[in-house]
Amino acid sequence: AERQRRFKLIDFGAAVDTVSRTNYNAKLQVFDPDFGPPEADLWKSSGGQEGGFVIGTAGKFDVFCAGLLVMQMCFPALRSASAIKNFKKALYAEDYDLSAWREKATGFRGYEDGIEILDTYGGWKLLEGCLREEPGERISASAAAASGFCRA
Repeated sequence: AERQRRFKLIDFGAAVDTVSRTNYNAKLQVFDPDFGPPEADLWKSSGGQEGGFVIGTAGKFDVFCAGLLVMQMCFPALRSASAIKNFKKALYAEDYDLSAWREKATGFRGYEDGIEILDTYGGWKLLEGCLREEPGERISASAAAASGFCRA
């Protein structure tokens, strides 16, 4: 992908077919807790009684996870496990308002370049669509893939 100047996201997740429900087990939720969206945290804290991967959300669980990966790509300071956990806590504290998080991060060493990349190629708008608390409010996977940032 380097020769083509493109990045590729490959999902090695639990491989669930959301249409036929092949490999779907509501009691078995496979995800990295560092990258799981808010509904994954709810599933974990409720002992599997609430939240988690929801069949009808059309990949929006993965959209949140991919948004976190883009954050790590653009902001080297977020590349450790503890840093991404702290980012998720900060995003939660801001009610998942990415612009509010940005206001606090602006001026921090190492964040200027990432903000510039995101602003130049339309990535900020994409991330605002990916990193929403409610799955129904997130951008769809197909819309994310078709965004200007992913096509730049």
